[in-house]
Amino acid sequence: VSEQLKDAATQCLQMDLSNDGSSFGGGAQKPGVNCEKQCIEFLKEKKGTKLGGERHLVFENVFVLRTSKPGRLNGSDHRTQWEKDPESAVITTVSDRTGICSEFDGVVVKLPATNEQQGYVTEIWESKTTLDPRSIMDAIVKKLSSVRSLMEEESSVLVYKDGFASITPGCTTTFGIFGTELMPVDKAASKMKNISCHEALGDINVVLEALEMGMIQIDSSVITEKIVTLRHILQEMRNFNVVVLILVGFEALSAATAKNEKRLSCNQ
Repeated sequence: VSEQLKDAATQCLQMDLSNDGSSFGGGAQKPGVNCEKQCIEFLKEKKGTKLGGERHLVFENVFVLRTSKPGRLNGSDHRTQWEKDPESAVITTVSDRTGICSEFDGVVVKLPATNEQQGYVTEIWESKTTLDPRSIMDAIVKKLSSVRSLMEEESSVLVYKDGFASITPGCTTTFGIFGTELMPVDKAASKMKNISCHEALGDINVVLEALEMGMIQIDSSVITEKIVTLRHILQEMRNFNVVVLILVGFEALSAATAKNEKRLSCNQ
């Protein structure tokens, strides 16, 4: 094997290994659990005020369980779990669709003043330490699609110790993505290209061609197709009255804004 082919193979492997989800800053990535805690703290602070007689409950790490029969679970079915954690909740559904996720990082339930034991889900959140193209696509394709599947199944319901909450497209629901780091725009564009290269390396023909040519050729349409797919999913969710919100921690947003302003001033 020529030295040129060896170098090409090495570059392919390096590019492949560089997409391990590490932080764009080059340092150690913050544990995901810290991001989840910040997300829950934000939700509790935002929903802590009781307005107009209505109350909100915030649940974290809400698991999705498939049941054989429609209808909500009784508290006795999870008495052991609720004795350990009275603030826990689960989502049950009889849907047999593949691809439904097993857990949501945060769920907000709104309780009407007239019936505090029967509320409805108003917000579902996913936390991502770094908000970049890969993490956003992952949240939208996997978690948001799961929200749609749950809404389409009438048996889907969130059950907690003192009551239950419906999951229906009848009211406006927010799907939120919470992050503690915001990847700069220029790095995000490079990330999109790297993701496409990473996926292409799964095709042996692409690898062989890269070894022969000394480079990986990726059609720009591959990248644009991903954006079109995301747009299609978001447009479909409008029919379910679902609003998508992407939120980054204040400190990270301030740092990114300051960096962009500094870059603009240098260019001027």
